[in-house]
Amino acid sequence: MSAIKHQFQLGRENKKNESSITYRFKLKGTQFKFGTGKTINPKLWNFEDQRPTTDKKIISLFLKDNPTFKTELDNTRQRIENIISLTDKFFGAKELQNEIIDFEELKTYLNEHFTPEKAMIENKKTNSPFSDIPLITRVTDHFIKEIQSGKKTIIEKNKSRLYDQKSIKAYINFYNFFLNFENFTGQKFTLLDIDPNFEQKLHNYFDFLEYEPGSKGNKIKALKSIINDFIDSNYIRVCDNEENPIYKGITSKQLDRIRFVTSKLKKPTGTTTKVILTEKEINTLFEIDLAHNKTFEKARDIFLIGCYTGLRHSDY
Repeated sequence: MSAIKHQFQLGRENKKNESSITYRFKLKGTQFKFGTGKTINPKLWNFEDQRPTTDKKIISLFLKDNPTFKTELDNTRQRIENIISLTDKFFGAKELQNEIIDFEELKTYLNEHFTPEKAMIENKKTNSPFSDIPLITRVTDHFIKEIQSGKKTIIEKNKSRLYDQKSIKAYINFYNFFLNFENFTGQKFTLLDIDPNFEQKLHNYFDFLEYEPGSKGNKIKALKSIINDFIDSNYIRVCDNEENPIYKGITSKQLDRIRFVTSKLKKPTGTTTKVILTEKEINTLFEIDLAHNKTFEKARDIFLIGCYTGLRHSDY
């Protein structure tokens, strides 16, 4: 089979000065198109390489308005490489099996990896939202919906109480974090994927984001809580249906294994870097004129509220 000429092209620029990135290639005169799910400012696009620019001078200009911009650019670049890798993998498998290439099948294959929200659609024909091996994103999504609705509560000393908004927000933040993690790796993870290799990928992503030990620990704690809740909620049902599994590939032994490997996920240890500002430095921040940049002005004001009140950002 001849090599594919992978192409990534920009669409029309929208009101936000961004263009969607579309993946294209031709096979025997027929064109394949796939939306990457990513957008980019054309000024940041290298049209020759068909990739986000690596020009540090251009990137630094955009960093002034958006401190997280470089991470977004890296994610876009990684998404492109993952699409190429998966497409080549798909073609290789078809060649080995001597099968005809079906563009719709390829789209479905790529969507399974890069459109996680489609994987969260519950199977309404069953009493459970999980008909196959549960994806971690689906388990998390289901968990969040139940704590938001009040169906799932915290049991303490034979009394139940609702999850507070702070806790719910923390789980939603974890969910968004995990979606980005899957986009970064180009892989969707099921409960059966939790193993040392999964843990290494997770820590690699932590390092990529330059997370402090405390932030890493919070994410792992949320993951453990969600998975243990799934096991506790379903263990008896799984045991009672061993001959006709309610979840594809999930037995009571598998649940025991999942609980064990999840318990072995290590929380990073280390000293969190603490930055302390003097009153003079705080006043300097207050006096800076940021009227030309409303994003920075708002961020500065919120930060100063925390300094003056002693409240965490999540508390207001």
